[in-house]
Amino acid sequence: LPDRTTLQCSVTLLGQRHWSERDVLEDVVGTDRFTAFATTIGTRIKVASHSGFMGSLDPDLCGDGGVYYAESDVEVAFPVSTFMPGTPQVANYKRSLLTQAAARVVWVEPKADTDDQKTMHPCLPQLYRDLRKSPFTVVVFPQKSGLFRVELVEEDEAAPVGPLMTGMVLSLPLLALMVRQTVVNFAIKRQQSASHHPMIQRRSMITSISTHSADQVPLSQFLSTNFLDQECD
Repeated sequence: LPDRTTLQCSVTLLGQRHWSERDVLEDVVGTDRFTAFATTIGTRIKVASHSGFMGSLDPDLCGDGGVYYAESDVEVAFPVSTFMPGTPQVANYKRSLLTQAAARVVWVEPKADTDDQKTMHPCLPQLYRDLRKSPFTVVVFPQKSGLFRVELVEEDEAAPVGPLMTGMVLSLPLLALMVRQTVVNFAIKRQQSASHHPMIQRRSMITSISTHSADQVPLSQFLSTNFLDQECD
């Protein structure tokens, strides 16, 4: 188990060329703005040779499909939709990776020359809903002005993690930094739960191993097995 708090946060592009879920899963190009954002929130990694936290990234299926960020006490793995292979053989794995991450970033581009989110992705309602079903989701809407509007979907709306807040409109460089810090803050908040803290998980595993592997033996047998008789002078 890792010593630091860990989190997997998927990053998915719903782009102008995407008219079906298959289009999303097969896209390995993305857009210039999306790629710039994805490579600014962390460092792009080769999954096969990466030694840090990888979450559910499979080296045999993901290729170079991950971005990684770490601080002294936090590690975050970002599976990025357009960085992973788009072959039909990995489509189910890729969808599961994107929609089952503990936190998610969804980049939603309009279908027309408009900022109205109601015009977006009429053929992708189920995937969009699945991506938003998360304890924490950041939805990014590019605007015609070149800025980016943010919407947060939080399970615990009474205690927002910040610094991002719904309705903020940011430039691209600031957007990446703010999204990353908000994801890190969510990871720290999440680890306060006993079931997610790495030390609590480690103690639970040690207890489970000792409970299931314990073998009751008489004290005399234990002593004779582990100690040798030695005559006193």
